[in-house]
Amino acid sequence: MIRQAENHELLSYAEYAYSLALDLTRSSFPTYCDGIKTKEDFIRIATGEEPGAEVLLFEQERVKGWIHYYRIREENYIGFYAFCVEENVEDAIDAFLEYIGEKYPEDRIDFGFPKENEAAIRHLRKRGFTVGEESAVYVLHLDAYTVREESEYVRAVNADNWKLFQSLHDADTDMYWNSERLYRAYFSEGRSRWRLFLACQNGEARGNIYYTRDGNMAEIFGIDRKENVFDEATEQALLIRALNEMKAEGAAHVVYFAEQREETVLTELGFQHITDYVLLWNRQR
Repeated sequence: MIRQAENHELLSYAEYAYSLALDLTRSSFPTYCDGIKTKEDFIRIATGEEPGAEVLLFEQERVKGWIHYYRIREENYIGFYAFCVEENVEDAIDAFLEYIGEKYPEDRIDFGFPKENEAAIRHLRKRGFTVGEESAVYVLHLDAYTVREESEYVRAVNADNWKLFQSLHDADTDMYWNSERLYRAYFSEGRSRWRLFLACQNGEARGNIYYTRDGNMAEIFGIDRKENVFDEATEQALLIRALNEMKAEGAAHVVYFAEQREETVLTELGFQHITDYVLLWNRQR
């Protein structure tokens, strides 16, 4: 069974949940095995009062799991801060889906698990969830990165070259951060957390990169390519421009959910492969 955690239980079970979060076979994304997020981060989030969030405990004679989900009401969307289960994750998933099905029957749910959590992935697929994405998770600690020479063809996105950025980005129609949302966030919210760069030669957009800064951490959300053709030189130029900017602004760590074809470029720049991310969703609900 699952039940809502009492306020006094949040701190007492948070350390137990964190121990599970360090095990790729028993945890979900966001992962705490990346050498970036800390125990203090986990406990701060676990005991916080984020709007739309709730902590559930999974019990079978004793507490065996911690489910910390959040809901975006406007989007009818449910995601997770943590889905950590010591054993019988199949039962925990069933109990959670029954709970949410009664409480928010119209909501869609995105589960993200490391590939090592085979039991969770297998069971969700049996429940009708579809694999929507599989990515290789890379991390770079910027203290080990040396600033490199930048390409003259890579520039920050501005009002003048936005249409070129958009021409590449609009090719992905199933992304939450579509061009409309990115435009509002990047141009209309003061000192945005977003950074956007464009590789352009002879007036033609060749590729772009977009990432966020949050404290000492940067996350590359994506790289768009002309006609989705991978060009190693363009890829490297975009990454170098972004990494140089991150380091100049004081970021310490970078996370990137990448494609397999990017491995050579990322490894050459010092990125380390942590695990593979598997997204499972229920869009057909």
